[in-house]
Amino acid sequence: MTQFAEDREYAAREKDFERQEAEKLPCPECQAPVGERCRNVHDGQPLGRFPAHWRRIKAAREVEP
Repeated sequence: MTQFAEDREYAAREKDFERQEAEKLPCPECQAPVGERCRNVHDGQPLGRFPAHWRRIKAAREVEP
């Protein structure tokens, strides 16, 4: 596996982990309940490039020890 492929795979796993951690709390931005992905507040579609809204990620990081 090339270094580029390894880096891309690592980034994908990191994004998945960040999303899973964020989904332990409801989203203050789009009101997604616990366990559901954040949605675009304008069209209701699930976020694609980002794991969650930044406020939800921040809240999840503050809860962790």
